[in-house]
Amino acid sequence: TYTNLELLIVTAKGLTSDLQTYLKTIKPYYPNIKVVTGTMAQAVKQSQGSYLYFFNLDDLLSEKTALAQLVAACQQETQVVYSGYQRLDLQTKVIYWQKHRSNEVRLLSLAEHQKAATELTSLAGLLVTKGVAAEIVRQPGGITSAGLLKVATKVAFVDRDLWIQSFNK
Repeated sequence: TYTNLELLIVTAKGLTSDLQTYLKTIKPYYPNIKVVTGTMAQAVKQSQGSYLYFFNLDDLLSEKTALAQLVAACQQETQVVYSGYQRLDLQTKVIYWQKHRSNEVRLLSLAEHQKAATELTSLAGLLVTKGVAAEIVRQPGGITSAGLLKVATKVAFVDRDLWIQSFNK
């Protein structure tokens, strides 16, 4: 339901012909789709929006309102928002559900924030403000989840499974 978005596909070497064909078919539905050949830092610099949501091509949003929920949480004066997720084994087609979720949005305490900075190993599933993303681009080491969480002073967690991470590709 969140439609104010720009899709940036970041690739180091360019797109395969299959992906090029696929992007042509979805372009009418997502007119703000762009391909950035280069690094994540270059994509951040080229982005036009207020927020960036990091996502892998083989992951899925689990609800139509997932992005709207994350943006709403980020608009509560937070700089990074993440949520629970499910895992999908692409070989067996089994979804592994995480623990029961409360559906609450909560600002993390300093201790929870520090714990998240050490536990989150992927950018996937993180919604961040453009300001935090731009700040981390200027630091050595590239864009990492730990780096984003160190720069951010306010982090929120949406206790709901809003995306599905696939594995065993």
